[in-house]
Amino acid sequence: MALLTSRQQSIAERVAQAITRIIQHSFPCILILWVLCGDPLLSHAEEKVVSLNALAQWHLGDPLWSSSTVHGESILCLQETEDTRPVGRLLFPVIGTLKVTRANQTEEFVEGLDYVVDRVRGRIELPQHSKIPFLQASSLFPPKDAVRSLAHRAGDLEQGVLFDNQHWFHDQQIEVTYKRASEWTGYRPVSALQNLPKTASKLHKGDPLTLAVSGDSISFGLNASGLTGAPPLMPTYPSLVAEHLRHTTKSQITLVNRAVSGWRIEQGIADCPQLLESKPDLVIVAYGMNHIGARDPEGFRTLLQSLLRSIVESETRPEVILLSPMIGNDQWVHTPRDQFRPHRDAIAGLAGPGIAFADLTSMWENLLERKNSCDLTGNGVNHPNDFGHRIHAQVVLGLLDPAKTQSLPR
Repeated sequence: MALLTSRQQSIAERVAQAITRIIQHSFPCILILWVLCGDPLLSHAEEKVVSLNALAQWHLGDPLWSSSTVHGESILCLQETEDTRPVGRLLFPVIGTLKVTRANQTEEFVEGLDYVVDRVRGRIELPQHSKIPFLQASSLFPPKDAVRSLAHRAGDLEQGVLFDNQHWFHDQQIEVTYKRASEWTGYRPVSALQNLPKTASKLHKGDPLTLAVSGDSISFGLNASGLTGAPPLMPTYPSLVAEHLRHTTKSQITLVNRAVSGWRIEQGIADCPQLLESKPDLVIVAYGMNHIGARDPEGFRTLLQSLLRSIVESETRPEVILLSPMIGNDQWVHTPRDQFRPHRDAIAGLAGPGIAFADLTSMWENLLERKNSCDLTGNGVNHPNDFGHRIHAQVVLGLLDPAKTQSLPR
């Protein structure tokens, strides 16, 4: 039997501790079960270096809010009734031709044969005999004991929510690249480097920078294709951030990702001494999704303040980027929609000198004005797909862009 390396053993011990705490406190974190599957967990600590050519395919420098071309926007086509065509909605009206592929990049589709485009409305419709996968809208809420049914749909104990924590959703989704015919009017990140002067100095001078991450399953990397083992094997958002900085600055970037699936801030506080052993210069703190169901934003804020105090008052005085959570499926009982904004506000209120704020909650609110939750999800309930991980990375990188400045969040 192969022995675990010391780094792998450390991660396995942290997951075991997390499971114990989750069971003791009855947290709604069933997603930890996926982590027990094995190899992806143990290999996550061993960061893989991504070449510049490989990184270029993710277009991290061309986010949808500033680029005239939208790259790889994800869609899961839905058929509302048997007598209507399956439909997918884009974020923008379309100019010119589109490139439509499976999200796993194994097949490209043909306009007119596999799909037709309403360019003015920004819609894709699937004609009969299209090869593009789609779901019946009703299948998003299977009976409670059905395959891929997660308990339970909000307000209905007999219905579940469609769920898969590997790459099933990824395999059903398509990605669309196109030129947009209108402007993005939602949230867009701008540089927060005036709040992060030490980070700004290191990146400007090309000094080494250690980036640490404390968070839950989203920051752990679920459900990026690189973690689930599906093509195109896109890295997780923390790895995308680190790789982009490596290739666009002269700094040596060391990534220390301490995030674990199922964690809440309580586990982040307990892990803080281990986090700080790496002597980080900048720490991404990303919690909230596993707190939403408790409906206690004030208690959440108190816990987050405690974690922040432990980080910023430590020996090396790291700077921090706070991430508010993406918005989960409002039909799942553990992610009530009305709780995301209060938790987002609790996080935003802690930003200031040495602490920047990445507003993924507002970004998701804007995305969901046009998109369905299933377009953006990697597991059906509360994890991003590849497109979502790229947006996480692009928002963080937007805060580290020296070209623009940012006022404090309100």
